[in-house]
Amino acid sequence: MNEKPLFSIIISVYNAKKTIKRTLLSVLNQTYRNYEVLVVNDGSTDSSAKILASFTHHPQVRVMNNPSASISAARNCGLEQARGEYVLFLEADDCLQDNFLMIFKNNLEVWPAESVDLMVGNFTDYRIGHISKAGLFSNEDIPYILGELEMSDNIVYLHNKCYRRQILSDLNLRFMEGVSMSGALLFNLKFFSSVSHFLIATGSADRDENAADSLIRRKALLRKEKVGKPFPMALCDSVLYKNHGNVLDYSFKASVNAFWRWIVRS
Repeated sequence: MNEKPLFSIIISVYNAKKTIKRTLLSVLNQTYRNYEVLVVNDGSTDSSAKILASFTHHPQVRVMNNPSASISAARNCGLEQARGEYVLFLEADDCLQDNFLMIFKNNLEVWPAESVDLMVGNFTDYRIGHISKAGLFSNEDIPYILGELEMSDNIVYLHNKCYRRQILSDLNLRFMEGVSMSGALLFNLKFFSSVSHFLIATGSADRDENAADSLIRRKALLRKEKVGKPFPMALCDSVLYKNHGNVLDYSFKASVNAFWRWIVRS
């Protein structure tokens, strides 16, 4: 691919032989074509590496190896190589409808692309609620919209968001290694603290996952998460302190409440 992609899709893979082929086929079947796929093999011990090798002939797919590190380290590896204007994160058991990327692209065409720091999609997902508002939000509106994202549990997930890569680069923002599922929330908190405009997309698309395999994997990640609890909480405190008195402070406090609810589940 010589053309600079609009989207960089980062997928971390660990022992996903049952689902990763379906995931990659759903990504490669997108109706919008200007994107790249960065697949990071995170030390898989099953046949995932062999499956990934069968996709390397696709010009949009790059496969990288990050032996036996962590999901956060794998995502960071993908970020280092991303070239797109926006970055998306998927999981190895996701299955996208064909119009997943087109919905984001169509929404960008409604508002000036240079004004959109973050896009949040209203995608069907059993884990998160529907966002009642849609449109481009900035300044005084942001805390209240973030409050709605928190109440619908959207704030703790990555898969329905597009992040402007330039902001990630300016902040040198990466995932905190040593934590797993709460790492996504901490990443979002730090990113939200720096955005000026973000878009709640109109339209919707389904994103499916293999629920049984995903549940087993998430239980394993949650067991690992217990070890890292003190570290993400310290980072949460630092984000709150930095934004004390800021108009975003209300939203960060609400998000920290969501973080505590998430941790308690483990």
